[in-house]
Amino acid sequence: MSRRFVITGGAGFIGSNLAEALAKENDVVVIDSLSTGKAENLSGADARPLVQVPGSIADLELLRSAL
Repeated sequence: MSRRFVITGGAGFIGSNLAEALAKENDVVVIDSLSTGKAENLSGADARPLVQVPGSIADLELLRSAL
């Protein structure tokens, strides 16, 4: 059974590894403003069912659309 996960800070070291692991069997949405995370941490994202959303968790409309 596939689930949907939203990971905030998903371009950071921990978030990107969590996203990669979860994306093997689930739908994953990564939200990151890239203020401290690095886009290259998600460089293999095209090979996985992973959606990258640039932005901040302070943006309520962005969170609503991601969830």
